[in-house]
Amino acid sequence: MTGRRMAIVWIGFVFVAGCSVWADEKADIRQAESLFEKGVKEERQQKFDEAERLFREALETYPLLPGAWVELGQVAMTRRDYETAVECYQRAEATYLALHDKKRMELQQIQNKTLDYLQRADDYYGIGVRGGGGFARSEGLAAKDNHVLDKRRVIPENLEAEIPALLYLYLAGAYLRLGELEPAEQELLKGIRRDPELAPLHFNLAVIHLARGEYPQAAEAARTARDKGFQVPAPFIQDLETRGKLKF
Repeated sequence: MTGRRMAIVWIGFVFVAGCSVWADEKADIRQAESLFEKGVKEERQQKFDEAERLFREALETYPLLPGAWVELGQVAMTRRDYETAVECYQRAEATYLALHDKKRMELQQIQNKTLDYLQRADDYYGIGVRGGGGFARSEGLAAKDNHVLDKRRVIPENLEAEIPALLYLYLAGAYLRLGELEPAEQELLKGIRRDPELAPLHFNLAVIHLARGEYPQAAEAARTARDKGFQVPAPFIQDLETRGKLKF
């Protein structure tokens, strides 16, 4: 399986991680996954109309499927319908955020149950602290402290939405096709914050700097991409050195 297809599969199924679901919802997810897989196969064979139909049917079956929106964006890119591509990628990001909210809500429910358990367990800890000597007292306090720590871990601090950096690369690419450098740059920076090792993010940032005549910044971003394994195209290097009067 190519890196591109592996990325598609991963970006399509990451949505189920960390979410508990009811039986009927699981059935919808399985059906949506099946439709999504069929859509990817049709897309691979360049049957874009059928792929689009399957991706949209998958979304009708289970709306919290960001990968389907990503692939609809890819289909739009092949059609050079860049405005639609931007819209689809933005819908994918919104779906990831909706899944994040769902996950937090479910974790909050778990935490509420934990708090209820701690409240009911206070008598036990009280007996351990009040009714024994030094060992019993220390063990009772340690047990209570451990449960407080467990409670804190239910909802991790700074819990972020699990949005793949690849999505920001796709969205930036669509903006670049439209000649909209500012939003493209913002998406690339978001992607870099998410995954600094994704080399194409840095190269596309170099392309934006070059287009603006920001030659030192373009060279720095291109070198970063190169250091992370990206093969910087020779025409880009020649253009940068000629216009920027610098050595890459």
